[in-house]
Amino acid sequence: MSTSFELLGAQGGRDENGIASVTVPYFAQTIDEVFSVGAATYLGLPQVSRTFQANEDGTFTVQVTYDGGDSSSMPGREKPTYSLNSSFEEEPIEAHPNINDIVTKYGGTWKDGRVTFPSKMPDEKKDTGGLSNAGTTGDSEQKPNPMCGVEKYKKLSVQWSVTYAATVIPGSVLAAVGRVISNPPGSAPQVAGRTKWLVMPPTASKRGNVAEITENYFLLDEGTATEIYKLGSIS
Repeated sequence: MSTSFELLGAQGGRDENGIASVTVPYFAQTIDEVFSVGAATYLGLPQVSRTFQANEDGTFTVQVTYDGGDSSSMPGREKPTYSLNSSFEEEPIEAHPNINDIVTKYGGTWKDGRVTFPSKMPDEKKDTGGLSNAGTTGDSEQKPNPMCGVEKYKKLSVQWSVTYAATVIPGSVLAAVGRVISNPPGSAPQVAGRTKWLVMPPTASKRGNVAEITENYFLLDEGTATEIYKLGSIS
């Protein structure tokens, strides 16, 4: 006959997506009971995991975790939560959207698809006539070129995520992946000149009797060729 029973000290909560988690301590008389103590469900939530620890008297305390929810507690896709992840990433200077202007101003030269810049700024007087250069001493009066040695630049990377809970993973969650849309769900951030969002692969994890789903959207560069990705929409 089992001598296990629930102990005081249950704790838990429910997040903004409606997914509840409760951890309940149980007493187990022997090691043989540590994987069997505890109700199959607690407050309507199914078991998802457990841990146990031996006590000094040879008994065990078992922590059983219950996760999940029901449709009445989950706002779902209609009221998801949003998150923004932004950072600076290094990109080759050749990929800069204003590379042609930069090359012209700082005297860059192209070779085998790469741009290099001289140590000194181009002589701005050399095209204004012979008299304008009178008295100069060549490179000694030219300003240092701030682009000399520059091979990369910092580009703003932006990802917008939409998270919600559902009783099942929607069959349409992959339908728009790899396509470009103009307006992801929610009040996505605006970056001047960049209006194309690439639908990225979503993630989903099982939380008891429900699934937590995150849809991801990546803000493309201003000059991304329209032929690279297909236009799409989300439902």
